Amino acid sequence: MPDIQSRFIALGGNRHPAAADWCRSPSSELVAFGAGRCVALWNPHDSKYRGIVSSLKGHTNRVNVVRFLADSDSIIVSGGADNNILIWNKDRGTQYAFGYGQIGSLEGHTGSINYIASISLGSNSWLITTASADGTIGVWKVALKEDGTAETTRVQSIKTLPKYMPLAFALTAPFPGKEGTPDGPFILAVGGSFYSIDVFVAGSDCQFKKGFTLPGHENWVRGLDFKRDPKNPEDVILASSAQDKFIRLWKFHYGKTETSIGSMAKDFSGKVYHMSVGEGDSEIFYSCTNTGFLVGHEDWVFSIFWKPGNEMKLLSTSADNSMAIWEFDEDAEMWSITAQVGEVSTTKGASTATGSAGGLWLGMWGPDGNSLLAIGKTGSWRLWDYNAEDDRWLGKVAITGHTRQASGVTWCPDGSYLLSTSLDQTTRLFSRWKHNDEYYSWHEFARPQIHGYDLNVVGMIGEARFVSGADEKPLRVFKEPKPVAALLERLCDVHSNEKEHMAEAASQGVLSLSNKEVNPDEMEDEDDDEQMDSAATVPIVSPLYTAPEPPIEDVLARHTLFPELEKLYGHGHEMASLAVSHNGKFIATACKASTIDHAVIRLFETGQWREIKPSLKAHNLTVLRFDFTQDDEYLLSVGRDRRWAVFKATGETYEKVTENPKGHLRVIWDGKWAPSEAGRIFVTSSRDKSFKVWSPVTDEAGAIKDWTASTVVKGTEPITSIDFFPKPVEIEGTKYIYLATGCESGAVSLYKAPLDTPTKFVLATHIDNALVPDLTVKQLSWNPKSEVGKAELAIASEDSSLRVLDISLL
Repeated sequence: MPDIQSRFIALGGNRHPAAADWCRSPSSELVAFGAGRCVALWNPHDSKYRGIVSSLKGHTNRVNVVRFLADSDSIIVSGGADNNILIWNKDRGTQYAFGYGQIGSLEGHTGSINYIASISLGSNSWLITTASADGTIGVWKVALKEDGTAETTRVQSIKTLPKYMPLAFALTAPFPGKEGTPDGPFILAVGGSFYSIDVFVAGSDCQFKKGFTLPGHENWVRGLDFKRDPKNPEDVILASSAQDKFIRLWKFHYGKTETSIGSMAKDFSGKVYHMSVGEGDSEIFYSCTNTGFLVGHEDWVFSIFWKPGNEMKLLSTSADNSMAIWEFDEDAEMWSITAQVGEVSTTKGASTATGSAGGLWLGMWGPDGNSLLAIGKTGSWRLWDYNAEDDRWLGKVAITGHTRQASGVTWCPDGSYLLSTSLDQTTRLFSRWKHNDEYYSWHEFARPQIHGYDLNVVGMIGEARFVSGADEKPLRVFKEPKPVAALLERLCDVHSNEKEHMAEAASQGVLSLSNKEVNPDEMEDEDDDEQMDSAATVPIVSPLYTAPEPPIEDVLARHTLFPELEKLYGHGHEMASLAVSHNGKFIATACKASTIDHAVIRLFETGQWREIKPSLKAHNLTVLRFDFTQDDEYLLSVGRDRRWAVFKATGETYEKVTENPKGHLRVIWDGKWAPSEAGRIFVTSSRDKSFKVWSPVTDEAGAIKDWTASTVVKGTEPITSIDFFPKPVEIEGTKYIYLATGCESGAVSLYKAPLDTPTKFVLATHIDNALVPDLTVKQLSWNPKSEVGKAELAIASEDSSLRVLDISLL
């Protein structure tokens, strides 16, 4: 049985202000966040930089909200666009899921879940409030039973009136009551697609009733948070933020008063709001007034949180791409920004090419208040730690990943790094950061292509060039620049023989799709005013030359583009597939096609970057995958028309040897040649839930004239991707060839066949569900230089993830 471990998961976070939470327990420091349909787990201060340690599966649509239950370091509640709320317990799952397993759910909402808040009721029980796009607020009690599962009770369902979509909550612990009454009421503040804040109050029965409405904001309310006033413990301060760019502070006070109770700032309206709980002699009154109005952000303020502990510091996160820390100045009697992190763009026409658009969607404090964490449009996390000696917030290494389908993956020929492409319009380079001789961790080291079209396919051409295809007609060829090569050499022990011929940097104009090469001589000749006015300006001295760690998000987005070497024209529609020969001399390409004329295969040679004509004809519909034999003698193509074709090298081109118009009953998703030692056999996989092994048929002279199906292996679902381990594996004196298969559900399996009977495949193992993607496997790729005792399998998936598994085949 192969030993399989997860080595690396690259998975971007979801863009939602409530899609992540940082556990407050000092012993955990675990961050749980929504990543596509999964809940990803990550420790930002892990000394081994392991990144995402697991992705929890259960939701059937995008995860919008993730929360650790109050005073718990092991129970997570998540809500998604599937209208479901799931409860996870660390003690109920497998080791591969980092111990987490689903223990219950909260059902009843008919719309997407937007927010979750909780309060501990003691004895492993909690009060939970949930917000949904159906315009309702759910109130629940959850208790942990002895067997580790959750007992859930729906206490109340509140309809918002007038109907609006609740987007944010703030829920207090029991508020102070009358003298001799230890537990007062609960107070719930609700904001959303309305310009006011609704305040509800509930007694010990947890039945909330409307108290009052706080006006003032001029757009949707996106963030709310309560904190007890350390100077007046009977008072609670509510902070609110909105799309009007402003932050407001409200003080809740025990007792009924007719005058302003503002103490931290001058009151702005003088209006006092009242509410009560109980009746008759037991009735308790509470008052509220506006005590602060904070101005400083230039765009929507998505989230706002008080600092943990007794300090009255406030963290706000904005679409202006910054996070601000606010403190109250007693002398000036006003709130001001005392620290700000993120980036401020002064570049004209700033776009995703510079990484300065999209803003920060979510920000939060670390458990001890000495760390900040934020996520933006690119799905990458940004981490800052406070340096007390310099009184500064310093950027630290965090995790990155695609935010939409990872559509393609390829390894560098020497196996030192891999490239992935995605429908999020980026190509990313991942490699191993070698901390020492004993340990390494995977990180993103470059973002070679930031495009304007969804990227579909990628292939390496030698050690420092690659070609990619997108939802546009031309293919683009890129070459590694010197700063990236220097970074990989210093931190990853990746050496290149082409550094002398590399460019110093690349840039992309505001409205351009091309990465232009930038050299020092050109930079010196440019007019200074023109440089200041250009979004394409790149520093001559790249920060990559001196970076002591893998680059953080700002550097990745600005300084790691690859210059474009060539464009390859010829196709009439979006690119669908490509493959590069092992010797790097040929590129086989195909585009999306519904007619024979567009279903042709175009070959390009990489010496003069010209198309080899005539085009190869065999298919009627889109060609979905190519594969060259290891010696590049044969080329295999498979397509949507259910047929495969084989072409043979003849001088400077390839000619068709044979084709099978009925290779499978349904679309053929993938086809791969077996290692050379197994002979000229190949395997095709299909939507018909099978893969077939094809053996060569020779003529009297011994030349191959056709291939015939010698084995059909049936599965339980469509097989969308396959790949052979590049060489035979000897186990107890017998040599085997290994085939990895990926399926529509995300499942991945390993099959093996004896080298002396290479068509007799049997199942070696199904890889544990916690280690594989949550949606369709788009491409599998073994590291070409893998050792049998520690093979590396890369998996690109529709769930946005790129995964690397360590597999021992011995």
